[in-house]
Amino acid sequence: MAASALTYSEITKDALVEIGILDEGQAASAAQVTVGIKKLNQMLLEGQEAGTVNLGFVAATTSASVVKIPDWAERAVTLDLSLELAAYYHVDVSIAFQRRYDDSREALLARALGDNEANLSYLPGGQAKRRPGGEQAAF
Repeated sequence: MAASALTYSEITKDALVEIGILDEGQAASAAQVTVGIKKLNQMLLEGQEAGTVNLGFVAATTSASVVKIPDWAERAVTLDLSLELAAYYHVDVSIAFQRRYDDSREALLARALGDNEANLSYLPGGQAKRRPGGEQAAF
């Protein structure tokens, strides 16, 4: 499993760009990175302690520290941090952002929990019900 090479400063900047606080070419301020470090540490440690998602994360305190998560989790973690920072900075996120967040979170959970596409072929088929007018509804 390859580890992420993103620093706290980089992931905070990426998260702030996602929610429109920073433009692509801007750097995050020291205060913004400090908030990013705090929120990211809280978010990932809470997930591990709750048993929701364990990415093998170890908290750090400097902006130059590498965020120690698997590379396949970078996108979901960045969007998760974006949502945390949006709440902190009172920024409303778009529906498009929310969909991207939901999709990345679902993929992260599936990968972290080892959940593959469910195979339900061993279950018996459902029974059809008659609709008004005699049509049969398929399930």
